[in-house]
Amino acid sequence: MESQNATLTAQRFENTFFQLLGVHQDIIGALRDHQSANPNSGQKAREWVGRECFVRWYDNLSTRYELSDPRLVSNVGTQERATDAYRLLYSDEEAQMGHYFRNLYHIVRFVDESDIVDKQRYARFVRAQLSSRELILLFYNCLSEFGREKFKPLIEKYALLKNMPFELLLHSNDRELYDRSAYGKY
Repeated sequence: MESQNATLTAQRFENTFFQLLGVHQDIIGALRDHQSANPNSGQKAREWVGRECFVRWYDNLSTRYELSDPRLVSNVGTQERATDAYRLLYSDEEAQMGHYFRNLYHIVRFVDESDIVDKQRYARFVRAQLSSRELILLFYNCLSEFGREKFKPLIEKYALLKNMPFELLLHSNDRELYDRSAYGKY
C-alpha cells in the first residue's frame, strides 16, 4: 500500500510538472515584440515572436548597458550598471517578461517544495527548456530586485545556469555574482 501511494504521488507530481512546462511553452509562444517603421531612416516595421523576443530583449539590454556611461555616475560598478540596464528593459517589457519569469520561478519552486526524491532531475528538465538568451536574461533578472531574494537561491541550488554562454554576459566578471553552484560547479 505504501508503495502504491508513493507511485501515485510521483505520478501526480509528474503530471502537474509537465503540465506546468507545457503552460510555460505556451507563454513563450505568445510573446510578441514590435518595432515601428521609421520612414526617416528607411527602417521597416518588425515583429519578434516567441523565443525571438529574448534575442531582441538581450540586444536591448546590451545596448542599454553600453550606453550607460560609468563616468557619469561615481562609484557605479558593473553590477549596478547591469542591474540598472535590466531594470529599464524590464519596465518597458514588464507585461511579458514579468509573466514569463514569475511562471518559471513557480515551476522551479514547485519542484523545490515537492516530496520528490530526485529534484535535480526535474530541475534539469527545466534547464533544458532555456535558450542562451533566456539564461542571460534569467541571470540579470535574479540580480535585480525582481528575483534576487527568492529566485536566485533556487538558481544556485539547482544549477539552472549550467549551460549559460558566458561570452554573452554584459561584463566578463559578472559570472562571479553567483555562487559556483549556479553553474553546476561545486
